[in-house]
Amino acid sequence: MKRQVEAWVAQFEPPATQPGSESVRQYPLDGAPHPTTIVEISGRYRGRPMMRSAPATPKDNYQMIVADIETADGPCSSSSWARGHRQAARG
Repeated sequence: MKRQVEAWVAQFEPPATQPGSESVRQYPLDGAPHPTTIVEISGRYRGRPMMRSAPATPKDNYQMIVADIETADGPCSSSSWARGHRQAARG
């Protein structure tokens, strides 16, 4: 999973007011029927340019939330995007 998280994080630039480590959060989802890790990444989305295409225009205030689920058949990931997010404090 570490490799996937690094690839997802590489699509973002952290907000200028935050060190890079604070724009990425990982935590287990308690009570899920399968072991599940939530990954939240926020900041300036720079996208993934395709081969031979022009660089993507960075977009401010994006957030990606991924559920990485370990099943008997192997890992599965599902992601969601938000624009103009607000960061909530987690305790």
